[in-house]
Amino acid sequence: MCEELEAENLLQGMNEKQLKAKIKSVKDVYRQEFGKIERSKKSGSGAEEIYSPKLQWFDSVRFFREVLSTIRSQSNLVRVY
Repeated sequence: MCEELEAENLLQGMNEKQLKAKIKSVKDVYRQEFGKIERSKKSGSGAEEIYSPKLQWFDSVRFFREVLSTIRSQSNLVRVY
């Protein structure tokens, strides 16, 4: 990924901390947009009503989907039976 960003001169003047923050920001926006797509599918809407992101770069970072789908959250609530 860094090679593609460097080729487009998108890393110019960024230090490591700034780069990590930028990647986190892109991943967070991707997660939000992907969630909107999934929720629109589950709402029982027709195919024409499924949410479609307007972000030009959305399809370029679809590899984040693999990262997001492998992360499983765990509840911190204790079950009492």
